[in-house]
Amino acid sequence: MAQLIREKVAAAWDELLDSIQQFAAQLGKVNGIELKWDPWPFLKFEDVAAALDPGTLTDGVLLGCRVGFGRIPSADYFDDNPIPIEVWNLTFSAVGDEVAWNVKDHEIIGMSSSKLAEQIVQRLIIYRDEYQSEAANTFMS
Repeated sequence: MAQLIREKVAAAWDELLDSIQQFAAQLGKVNGIELKWDPWPFLKFEDVAAALDPGTLTDGVLLGCRVGFGRIPSADYFDDNPIPIEVWNLTFSAVGDEVAWNVKDHEIIGMSSSKLAEQIVQRLIIYRDEYQSEAANTFMS
């Protein structure tokens, strides 16, 4: 039973990553800025990214699976993010052969990998806008 759950979660994780790549590729650019997939895995959008961590499955419980939205560190900017990093902690629920994703504390429950991928890309776009706005305010101060 545990092996079956592990296989379902692994397949759902791979489907989520594929769905993020596909949705980002469909969008291509937003306001002239390209969404770039990196197999690390993360999705980059200008100076910010959605980084994905598969976590571990222990006794049928998925631990540490998350999506982190934040600024991409560079040699010029390492520790001065103008807005807090946002973390989506992912859990899953299995109904029969289907695995659905949940995002703790974000009212996302029972979502397919493709729908969650859309939510992740959309949140990254909004996060980038918030980042740019706050960075401009910080710079103007």
